[in-house]
Amino acid sequence: MNLVTYVLGQQVAQGHGNDVALLTPEGPITFDSLWVLCLKAAGALATRGVRRGDRVVIALPDGLNFVTALFGTLAVGGVVVMTNPEAPTEQHQQLARYVGASVMLEPHNAQQWQEQVHNGNTLVDPVVIDSQDDAFWLLTSGSTGAPKAAMHRHKDFIAHIETYAKGVLGMNRRDRTMAVSKLHFPYATGMNLLFPLAVGGSAVLFPQRACAEELLSLAGEHKPTIFSTVPTMTARLLARPSQEQAAFRSLRFAVSAGEALPADQLSKWNQVQNVPLLDGIGSAEMFHVYITNRRDDVRPVCLGLCVPGYETRVVGEDGRVVGEDEVGLLHVRGPSSAHGYHDDPERSARVFLNDGWVVTGDMFRKTADGYHHYEGRSDDLLKVAGLYVSPLEVEAVLREHPAVKDCAVVGHTDEQGLVKPRAFLVLEPGSKDGEELWQELGAFVRERLLGYKIPKWWVSLVELPRNDRGKVMRRILRENFLTTPLETHTPGRA
Repeated sequence: MNLVTYVLGQQVAQGHGNDVALLTPEGPITFDSLWVLCLKAAGALATRGVRRGDRVVIALPDGLNFVTALFGTLAVGGVVVMTNPEAPTEQHQQLARYVGASVMLEPHNAQQWQEQVHNGNTLVDPVVIDSQDDAFWLLTSGSTGAPKAAMHRHKDFIAHIETYAKGVLGMNRRDRTMAVSKLHFPYATGMNLLFPLAVGGSAVLFPQRACAEELLSLAGEHKPTIFSTVPTMTARLLARPSQEQAAFRSLRFAVSAGEALPADQLSKWNQVQNVPLLDGIGSAEMFHVYITNRRDDVRPVCLGLCVPGYETRVVGEDGRVVGEDEVGLLHVRGPSSAHGYHDDPERSARVFLNDGWVVTGDMFRKTADGYHHYEGRSDDLLKVAGLYVSPLEVEAVLREHPAVKDCAVVGHTDEQGLVKPRAFLVLEPGSKDGEELWQELGAFVRERLLGYKIPKWWVSLVELPRNDRGKVMRRILRENFLTTPLETHTPGRA
């Protein structure tokens, strides 16, 4: 089975070819039309010399060109490597060298690609792949260095469609999806392309970066039933007037991933939208979400239960599984695991263990009934006075103060060489950034946190540094790679 046959071919074979697969700025695209274009794309790539196992780098904006390139690569037996089209050309070239790409499709040659596909006369049927053939090499976030490519087979994506999209989410052919993240992120590759098309639904695509105004406009026009978002954008949407947010009244539910979902944001969502917002976690190593809340079981500051077919364990520093509600490193095992990182056997051996477990780098605690509570990335968790401090816990308390619009907590070394929490705050408009406010904030957290968890330093910023997925770039904060001078406040401590 080739993934493109599983996702697109079966819809055509079952008589659903006239149904809409994609909604683009140029108009709707049916499954029949998309199937033919993807076979033409396979022909175009074959003409360029792409053969089974060859890598094709796709650095294109969301739209028909991206989709034909992706499915055309799979059809001809190639391997898809997706990256941000807005990255500099030099980064695209570095990536192409790293993965040994045969073809690279970028914005500057998108028009040529479009003409070659639409005007092509050669249609190549999808090759029948071997169970060990790769389909995608998914790039890690690269937060601690150059990105690495997690190598995934065709079967990994089929497994996730069956277990998560169909099983947990209950996606069906009446669904219409829309996403904040762009298609080169695996989160959106699943939620806004592979998942809806595999069940006969449709996906709303737009090339530009998502903004609140654009999303509300598109939601009003296309009436999505499933919306995949990230907390940063959710906060911006919830800040819009209530009459504008009515554009999302068509939703059955929404999915949140990428960073921790604050409890107050979930509460406000429930008040405004009155449909489930399902927080979940996934990774490039596992392709997609493997722990999630359910539509009938959403718990604040909790990621919920494993997706069927997946299992987890929480491991301490000594390598042993910890007890209930103890914090440790999460390991996950399931049918969509990558089989290693390209050209990095040492890292592969550390992450992909022999018994199928994958070491995630995320710190969790797990309750007796199997619910998962996220405590942060392993390199973000602080060890203060010999005890773990979760930045997320401190941030949740800070967000309760009416003057705090956004915040992030990282570790910082004091004059004695000891790590203490350092808080970066974005204040609400109109809040007076003065000594009185800082003393008030200090008193506020002392009433709610144990002493070793209270930030020793407080820094006011206009905005937090975030990457193109909306995640806070904590490394920038830890290493003081900020372009503006820092004014540090030290409210009195108990």
